[in-house]
Amino acid sequence: MGAELEWLIISIFMAICTIMDIRKKEIPAVAIVLSGLLALCYMIFGSEKQWMDILYSLIPGMFLLMLSYCTRESIGYGDGLVVLVMGICMGIGICMAAVMAGLIISAVCVVALLVFGKVGGKSRLPFVPFLSAGLGVVYIVQKGF
Repeated sequence: MGAELEWLIISIFMAICTIMDIRKKEIPAVAIVLSGLLALCYMIFGSEKQWMDILYSLIPGMFLLMLSYCTRESIGYGDGLVVLVMGICMGIGICMAAVMAGLIISAVCVVALLVFGKVGGKSRLPFVPFLSAGLGVVYIVQKGF
C-alpha cells in the first residue's frame, strides 16, 4: 500500500504542475511547498526510509537547480523544485529514471517540432509535462505492463 500511496501523491502533484506549466509557463510555489511538505512528512513518519535515502533523493533536483542558475533559467527553477519533490516522494532511482526519460521524450518532441517548423531555435517549451510523461514511462516499466 505504501508504494501505491507514493505514486498517488506524486501523480496528483505532477498533474497539477503539468497543467499550470502548460497554461501559465510557471509552477505555483504553493503547490510545490505543500506537496513537498506532504511528501517529506510521509517519508519521515509513514515509511521505512532512512534519512540518508531522503537526502540522496534530493540530488537530481539540486543538480537541476544548479543548472538553472548556471544557464540563467534556460531550465526554470520550478523544474528543479518539481524534481526535488519527486525525489523526496519516489527516491533517487525512480527520480533519475523519470528525469532521463523526460529528457529523451522532450528531445524527440523538440526535434520533431523543429523539423516541421512549429518552433524556432529560441523557443521555450514547458518541461514538467515531459517529466510527467517520463514518470509515466517509469511507472509502466516498473509495473511491467
